[in-house]
Amino acid sequence: MSKSARVEALIASPPTEKCQQMIGMLEGYIRQYPEKLRLITYTRGVDFFPDDASGGMKTMFQKGSPVPTLVVNGMFFSANVVPNREELDARIRQVLENLDS
Repeated sequence: MSKSARVEALIASPPTEKCQQMIGMLEGYIRQYPEKLRLITYTRGVDFFPDDASGGMKTMFQKGSPVPTLVVNGMFFSANVVPNREELDARIRQVLENLDS
């Protein structure tokens, strides 16, 4: 089985416009790298400290983080904003390169 990286999103219920934009962006990455990336979505107020969350996402839950929040491969990436596409592209490329090495 090949390695894959986790892309974790914390969104509102119902999703805000920012949440919808971020999820749309992340789904594009998942379509582009279906064997390498795994999207996991948590809903604020519904998912309370899920066991399968990475350490980075668990920290964000404890802090009561704003939505949307994005954690890429266990490391915090952004909160309360739609991620910057160029910065997210760079992080995704870095994570994928590390998977292959």
